Amino acid sequence: MLHHIPKELAGDAAGLFFVLWACAGFAAWMVRRYGARWGAVDLASRTGFVMLLFALSVAGFITQP
Repeated sequence: MLHHIPKELAGDAAGLFFVLWACAGFAAWMVRRYGARWGAVDLASRTGFVMLLFALSVAGFITQP
């Protein structure tokens, strides 16, 4: 009746968008900062993908209750 479920889904989608956006920015920063040392050419390389997974795992740890 009060549309709580669609509001919750919209809020979760918006929150997830910003978390993933921040993770992509953090991973891109790590590629620029440590890419030459770790062998990452850009974020689309295998090492860049590992950096993105690292950023996602850090975000997952921070956002857990």
